[in-house]
Amino acid sequence: MDIETVERDGVAILRLSGEINMDNAAGLQRALQRCMQSKIILDMSGVTLLDSAGIGALISATQTKSMTVKFCGIRTAIFRLL
Repeated sequence: MDIETVERDGVAILRLSGEINMDNAAGLQRALQRCMQSKIILDMSGVTLLDSAGIGALISATQTKSMTVKFCGIRTAIFRLL
């Protein structure tokens, strides 16, 4: 998994690519925790695989009360998992 972070108008945009799985889900959680912005967009257009650990990392991010997390670019096969 690769994560590219861009900030625009006080919003953190994290562009995710590759596989999000149990080997790297903790890295996604750390990247989300490092975001200083309260609004985050996760661009998942480059994600090719998402397993249960990846889903857990995404759920954890959406449950943080101080953050608003939005998703975009989710591929159909991954959308069905969510």
